[in-house]
Amino acid sequence: MKVIVTGGCGYVGSHLIEDLFNRDYTIINIDNGTPKNIKKYLSNERFHYLNENISELNESYKVFKDCDAIFHLASNADPECSINGSETDINNNFMLTIKMLEIARVNKIKDFIFASSSAVYGNSNHLLSENMGPLIPASHYGAGKLASEAFICSYAENYGIRAHILRFSNICGGRMTHGVIHKFIKSLKEKNHKLEIYGDGKQCKPYIHVSELIQAIIYIWMNTANKVNIYNIAPDTQTTLNDIAKWAMQEFGDTEIKYVPTYIGDILKYQFNTEKLKKLGFEVKMTSDEAVKKAIKELL
Repeated sequence: MKVIVTGGCGYVGSHLIEDLFNRDYTIINIDNGTPKNIKKYLSNERFHYLNENISELNESYKVFKDCDAIFHLASNADPECSINGSETDINNNFMLTIKMLEIARVNKIKDFIFASSSAVYGNSNHLLSENMGPLIPASHYGAGKLASEAFICSYAENYGIRAHILRFSNICGGRMTHGVIHKFIKSLKEKNHKLEIYGDGKQCKPYIHVSELIQAIIYIWMNTANKVNIYNIAPDTQTTLNDIAKWAMQEFGDTEIKYVPTYIGDILKYQFNTEKLKKLGFEVKMTSDEAVKKAIKELL
């Protein structure tokens, strides 16, 4: 079986490639980033690395022929950077999805697996379920993901593509390059035991370890057959920002804390309903706290 992974040089993508490679798939990785996370695969005949910008790809590349699935992970991964304008998320989120959908259409690739986000739900006091609406994103990042979801559904309806829309909770683990855990560790190392925390630090969100996220992605792909399959992926527990800071600081001794205003579009609290995923037969084992503590150790 031959599959395409976009963003495979990155944090989540490189973990996904490891799993797929261990399953004996032939992998086409599309990424214009640094390949340090996938160096060991570069000379393998089952691995093809297209070091190109997705927006400039030719949909008819021969290497795309006879592919069975696209795992589309490439995207702007930092909601905070979209505050200054929508261009980043239009170009590096939404338009990349359209390009990959066109590659799927032209090459008759049957499965499209999309890395969506909790950000599509926006600010809500309700338990976040896959069938709730209306969805009102609070950031350009969330809007880009939701617009992508809409076009994935229309391509599934019009061109016979089977869509797997996976709404990730906060992800943590080794190789992180962004997110609050990475930011805290980096700040503590560089700023001589000084730490800035957004808001009052009581923001409360579910964190999933990247190893379990990859298991869930593969499981959903292999065990769903509907035209459109939408799933939340998360533990049923949450972790506060203050707790993450506390566990990170334990490794550095006395630390000066400064609370600063949070950014527009930051979701302060949310909880996923994961009953649909459980009914499919997959349950996240690590609690949110366990995932965060494991990630801190890995980053250190």
